[in-house]
Amino acid sequence: MTPYRIDGIVKASAGSSLHDLNPSLRAHPFAAKASKECLVGNFLVTSLDNGSVMNFLGNIIWFLLGGFLTAMMYFIGGLAMCITIIGIPFGVQIMKLGVLALWPFGKEVRTNPTSGCLTTAFNVLWIIFGWWEIALTHLVFGVILCITIIGIPLGTQHFKLAKYSMFPFGCIIR
Repeated sequence: MTPYRIDGIVKASAGSSLHDLNPSLRAHPFAAKASKECLVGNFLVTSLDNGSVMNFLGNIIWFLLGGFLTAMMYFIGGLAMCITIIGIPFGVQIMKLGVLALWPFGKEVRTNPTSGCLTTAFNVLWIIFGWWEIALTHLVFGVILCITIIGIPLGTQHFKLAKYSMFPFGCIIR
């Protein structure tokens, strides 16, 4: 039985897989993770909005439950660090952390593979001057929130913030 599409849902036979339903996946066996398709029973469900509605709802809940206050504290701390010329690179990173703390859902943090030795030096200074405490705080809040099932999405965002706040130099937020 060949698959057919009905309003974003593909009906498939019981023995078919993602590779049978989408021939382009045969060339890339791990591409099924990257696609926005999910095989549920006999149905292949395709996501048309890339989760943007859920990201928006998650960001609203995050914003109301403390994301705004967290971001404002980061912005104030970043402005305070930018008063001195030496503190400007650190202040900019704190403000980037504030932007991420304001709307974390739908964003990802990646390390830049082309960053050089200056990035490493700034990350070492970041740890020496005690900014690692931000990462520890987000790690603790992430663990506390992940204890409850309802708090798991918010806890994973705290883990993302902890990752960025531990080594902020050389990271890209997308």
